[in-house]
Amino acid sequence: MLDAIAMRLQVVGELIKKIDKRSSSFLKGYSEINWDNIMRLRDIVSHHYEKVDHEIIFDICKNHLPKLRKTIRKMIK
Repeated sequence: MLDAIAMRLQVVGELIKKIDKRSSSFLKGYSEINWDNIMRLRDIVSHHYEKVDHEIIFDICKNHLPKLRKTIRKMIK
C-alpha cells in the first residue's frame, strides 16, 4: 500500500512541477506549503526509489496531506 501511495505522491509532485514551470509566482501565494519538498519527493520516488523511506511516506500522509488538501481547495476557489 505504501508503494502505491508513493507513486501517487510522485504524480502530485509532477503536477506541482508543471504548475511551477508555468507560473512559479502562483505557488508563492500559498507559502503555507513547502512546494520544493513536494517536487523533491517526486524526484526521489522517480529516480531513486530504493531510497524511499516508507516511514517518511507514512508521515507525509498523516501530517502533511491534510494541509495540502486544504490549500488545494483554497486554490480552486
